[in-house]
Amino acid sequence: MAVSVDVIICTRNRAESLRETLDSIARLEIPDGVSAHLLIVDNASTDHTRQVVESCSVRQMPVRYFVETQRGLSNCRNRAIAVTDGQILLFTDDDVRPPVDWIAAMIRPIVDGQADAVAGAVRAAPNLNRDWVKSMHRSWLACTEDANPNETPFLVGANMCFSRKVLSKVPGFDPELGAGARGNAEDTLFTIQLERAGFHRVFLPNVVVEHHFEESRLTRDAFVRQAKLRGELDAYLKHHWFHSDSRFPRLRLAQRQLQYLWKCLTHLATHLSSISSKTIADWELPMLEAIYLYRFYLSERKLPRRYEKMGLIKISS
Repeated sequence: MAVSVDVIICTRNRAESLRETLDSIARLEIPDGVSAHLLIVDNASTDHTRQVVESCSVRQMPVRYFVETQRGLSNCRNRAIAVTDGQILLFTDDDVRPPVDWIAAMIRPIVDGQADAVAGAVRAAPNLNRDWVKSMHRSWLACTEDANPNETPFLVGANMCFSRKVLSKVPGFDPELGAGARGNAEDTLFTIQLERAGFHRVFLPNVVVEHHFEESRLTRDAFVRQAKLRGELDAYLKHHWFHSDSRFPRLRLAQRQLQYLWKCLTHLATHLSSISSKTIADWELPMLEAIYLYRFYLSERKLPRRYEKMGLIKISS
């Protein structure tokens, strides 16, 4: 039986990185019995993205190009869902290099009826390795080298696919989340919703894409911004999706701030060293995330809820 697969890349103002991604896409092997199409959704780039797409040479599959004017990665992903009709939707990013057998390996669990969604592995490009980067740093960069073998990681947009049938219950990605909106984790909520809807996902640790993210993400400032975004997501899910009400949130915020201050004081030398070198210790990451969670929750709890409790379809925005 023939299987149709839509390979989807969402992009914005990364023309040269996209060019290298498309070069790797052009080397992909298309398995027998698979009809593959490449879809590029451009989030209204102001650089030469269109010219890169028009000049790319991907001979083994038709290429379609769309411009999505509504800002945000989720809007791009949802546009892709709306304009494609493939049985399997296979996503990667504009700074990723997949292996030549990527399509066959990623879709196999779905084709064989073993899963509804597949999380592939993600590894930072070799030039982005740093001695001070530990397991938690890598997980915050969506890299999966240190994933718990007893757990199935969330879907990550750099390397994920799912059957179109899941869209009958979970129709798309939340536009309030993701790059261009609250910053990240549109794929996190989508994963949680798939699980809630009863769909099965698997993790393929041996199907690895190489992530060529910007070096600026390996700085203290970047990780602090990431802590802020993660805290904001936590507050969003806590209020809008889980309908969880925290008692005394201001007190909880003060406790988290004092705990962080105390930890910094008791590790003063290493803390000052990390600030001086513009790095960040792994113990700081969850503590900062918790602080931002309660900061954002104080304002988020005042808003009307976006979902029914653990709902699959957004009811307001």
